[in-house]
Amino acid sequence: MTIDLVSSELKNFLFRQGCCDMPRIVYCHCAYAQVVPKAVKEEVLRRLVESGVAFDAVADLCEMSAKRDPMMKQLSQEGSVKIA
Repeated sequence: MTIDLVSSELKNFLFRQGCCDMPRIVYCHCAYAQVVPKAVKEEVLRRLVESGVAFDAVADLCEMSAKRDPMMKQLSQEGSVKIA
């Protein structure tokens, strides 16, 4: 059985335990950039929620970086990260 065949709950559990190479997903709402249309951001967020996959949601990664938010360092040290 491959990891793709197991439930999202089990995938999330395994990821938290460090048992698989699933990337950490970070959803950025790009609150200040206004580059991505609002409807697109809402659709991406809706699909992430419906998928059942664990993810972190942040208001704006650019602002977090500018303010040297500690989460940015943590993300850089975790290995595989996907940004949506």
